[in-house]
Amino acid sequence: MALSAKELTDLMTLLSEETILGPLSNVAITLEGLTTSFYRQFSKSDNFRIGTVLVLLIQERDLLPSSCQRIAALYLLYDIFHPDPIHLNPFVSIFFELLQPSISDFDWTNSDIISGVRPSLPEKVSH
Repeated sequence: MALSAKELTDLMTLLSEETILGPLSNVAITLEGLTTSFYRQFSKSDNFRIGTVLVLLIQERDLLPSSCQRIAALYLLYDIFHPDPIHLNPFVSIFFELLQPSISDFDWTNSDIISGVRPSLPEKVSH
């Protein structure tokens, strides 16, 4: 069920900064070009196996360190299942996970949540 060494190398080459941004960063690949290259290298029957690897790569920042690589991986993860409605994508949870604000992004310094103080409601305004 795992990718072979060659398949993983092909996928990582496709998601490399040099491939995405182009040589010397002067000619970037389009998302359409990325998917065209992807479909040339991998068959539709590999989509689920590759999807599981893409999720792992997206979740581990060390494996895809640049944002352009993670965006490309997310796009591939979306595109390989896009003919179907999004709720049928077996990896839809990664999109929800990434769209949810992280608890670590919360501004704890200005929050009363830490101290347990409930915010007060505004007083009733008389007309």
